[in-house]
Amino acid sequence: MLRRGIQFVPGPVFDTYVAARLMGMKEVGLASLVKHFFAIELPKSSQKANWARRPLTDVMITYAVNDTKYLLPLAERLEQELRNSSRWHWYEESCTRAVAAAAEDRERDPEKIWKIPGSAALPTRGLAVLRDLWHWRESEAQQADRPPFQIMRNEDLVGLAEAALSASRLDVPDWLPSSRRRRLLSVIHQSLQIPEADWPQRNRHTRLRPTGEQEKRFEQLRLKRDQLAAELTLDASVLASRSALEKVVREPEAVETVLLRWQRDLLGL
Repeated sequence: MLRRGIQFVPGPVFDTYVAARLMGMKEVGLASLVKHFFAIELPKSSQKANWARRPLTDVMITYAVNDTKYLLPLAERLEQELRNSSRWHWYEESCTRAVAAAAEDRERDPEKIWKIPGSAALPTRGLAVLRDLWHWRESEAQQADRPPFQIMRNEDLVGLAEAALSASRLDVPDWLPSSRRRRLLSVIHQSLQIPEADWPQRNRHTRLRPTGEQEKRFEQLRLKRDQLAAELTLDASVLASRSALEKVVREPEAVETVLLRWQRDLLGL
């Protein structure tokens, strides 16, 4: 899309987050960027408001307007910064890679999608309860046409799964509608009856130890990356993440799929 000579590539929006990271900025949220470039403090009072409720308050409407008001001027400023520092092609490559990755048809692994933060601390029986709770929440969200977090937060799911293993009488959140409470209790009761043979198993990943030569090569690359990042005032992970360097060391032939051209050029790979 073209607007006054600005090419927003590769799509209809300019990714301010990517641009700011490539400029070495530490604070990359919209409010921080607007404050940095325009010296304007955006109010955050409606950040966690329930936007499904109607009518919207005047404060929420003002918040929504401000959320988009500065996007185009901000994009112009960031583009100019990128071009002036000869980093515009970094941005183009980064966006092209992101769009290609988003276009891939990736099926979610049914044995992983419900493993939310905090689930690793649960015993395997608790994982069986959590798995059913996660699917219960998905079903409730679809029926209500609401995002899952508005049905129940991740930490609440984990807490319920943990409590279900020890409580003789389970207390479910009293803010749930009565019909939803009944369905939730039914799901927990059924999940506690699942035989041990059907409990989820923890995946044990065997990580190959690097050879002495690989460790030496990794350290050389890491030091080079850190030095370059400091010179360019970039976060080192923007230049190359630790996992990317590890893979390059293990599989040198994969370097073109792991790192972008501008990253490879800077690192001499």
